[in-house]
Amino acid sequence: MITRRNLPEMPQRVSPELIERSAKLPEPDNYYAGQSDTTAVLPKNILLFHRDTLSPAHRDTNVHNRYVLFCCLKTPGTLFVNEQMLELPEGHATLIFPHQFHHYILPKEPTHWLFITFELPETQWLSPLQNRVFSISPETESILFQLLETYSSEKIVRHSHILTHTLGYLLANLIQTDKGNQDESLQHTAPKSRAVLIIQKINRFIYANLDQNLNIDTLAANVGVSASHLRLLVRSRIGIGLGHYINRIRINHAEQLLAETDLPIKHIAIDCGFNSSQSFARAFRRATGVAPHQFRRNGNSM
Repeated sequence: MITRRNLPEMPQRVSPELIERSAKLPEPDNYYAGQSDTTAVLPKNILLFHRDTLSPAHRDTNVHNRYVLFCCLKTPGTLFVNEQMLELPEGHATLIFPHQFHHYILPKEPTHWLFITFELPETQWLSPLQNRVFSISPETESILFQLLETYSSEKIVRHSHILTHTLGYLLANLIQTDKGNQDESLQHTAPKSRAVLIIQKINRFIYANLDQNLNIDTLAANVGVSASHLRLLVRSRIGIGLGHYINRIRINHAEQLLAETDLPIKHIAIDCGFNSSQSFARAFRRATGVAPHQFRRNGNSM
């Protein structure tokens, strides 16, 4: 028989602060009606990976149906999302949305960049984070660490629900801490290099004239450099040739229109700078492996 004196002394496991905070809770008006968020949908198919450098394959332009949370843990980064350039200081992040054309310009030194990619059913609850740069607060860093620990666990299959909810909590935390305001520290970022300014100007010009016949001489004249210099600059800072870069912007914009609008394919071809539906279909299949109508019919889950 176990007597009271045989029981081990149990240490206090709950902090006085938690007890005090619990005691301050008000009495519910209704014991069957609580609080809930009907707009939030949890992410799925989650991948995490780290980059200390990008190979030419990694530096190619990207568009797909996944969200990408790009975190500059160390070493600032410059990112183009559609026609907009985003500069990320150390300790900052941004969220790339599905079907957004995006590519990175790397500094010369090694990086510590964390990528968290996931899928999410169509929802508006993440819209406050679109095309924004936000700081990684101490609380956000703590959640990131928990996310990494869960993802790296040998029991990840059993803990996949924890991973899903932790990422959902991280995204909700970013929305709450950002509060719709750009980080004030971004107003004091270092001046852009001439190369980055030229690429920014090229990017804007391409998007503003996407339905036109763009060539190297026109672009070079617009930014005030020689055609040969512009070719070298784009290849060295973006990682692909200028012609490939322009074509990827056209195809990526077409993918976005196919995914998000009901525009006829022949109109999309013209809007993206192709002189016929046939030439557009050939270029699209070459870049994506499927015809435009198949891409649209498949729900763009490529």
